[in-house]
Amino acid sequence: MSLRVRVRDRIMAVVMPLTGLQLAVETFRMNLLSTHATQADLRSLNHFERKSFSQSGEDGILDEIFRRISITNHRFIEIGVGDGLENNTLHLLQSGWHGTWLEASHKRVASIRKTHAHWIRSGALKVIEAVVTPENIGVLLPGANAHEGPDLLSIDIDGNDYWVWERAMHLDARVVVIEYNAHYGPFSGWVMQYRDEGGSDRTTYYGASLAALDRLARLHGYHLVTCSLSGANAFFVKSELVDSQFMPVNAPVDVWQPLRLALVMPQGHKPEVGPGVEPQ
Repeated sequence: MSLRVRVRDRIMAVVMPLTGLQLAVETFRMNLLSTHATQADLRSLNHFERKSFSQSGEDGILDEIFRRISITNHRFIEIGVGDGLENNTLHLLQSGWHGTWLEASHKRVASIRKTHAHWIRSGALKVIEAVVTPENIGVLLPGANAHEGPDLLSIDIDGNDYWVWERAMHLDARVVVIEYNAHYGPFSGWVMQYRDEGGSDRTTYYGASLAALDRLARLHGYHLVTCSLSGANAFFVKSELVDSQFMPVNAPVDVWQPLRLALVMPQGHKPEVGPGVEPQ
């Protein structure tokens, strides 16, 4: 199936079932794609944005990245998963992947252990309650099992994200999704000073700029491939896996997006999870 046909089918699948506010948000997204110069390239991953259980369009981007580079072990690690109903790996868990979630909130972990009991019992999901720091990540996640890194690492802890990723390179994930701070623009190399308490104080003082994350990524063999249109998450792929299927990204400004909270689309239905079955 050609890239143009897949882009068309993705647009129809997302827009057709929507009504009201959801349709307005998706119309806004499509208008951005039609007017943003860098999105004219059909290889742009933003064309594939889709929200299943992610905050915005991350689920669709990840599906397309792995369609292009293939999947090796269907394993993920996500640091900062909230209550487990809206994050970057629940869609993958529901699709048969397995992995580890790390979350600092006792209340949220307790909720996850109830709502996700099926996957925990089956061994598909391991849940660790911990405040993840550069000092303890090597203990919490000592390294890749069977000498093979996970297909995906996702980090969203609203604070020390940069410092944690710097010390998590030993995990050797093939794809990394990490929150960036769009308030500092596409050129600044700004990084939040490390703070012991971690977390967000609900101001614009959090995380790191896209340029800072890109610099760190290049030092460790990763290539920036896109940012979500919401201006929240950056996507990095192991450099040796990036080929002509991907739109060229020569500098962070090529894919940087401003923070667009309007694209954090309200769910049409209350999130809920449970085991699925394959039709006979």
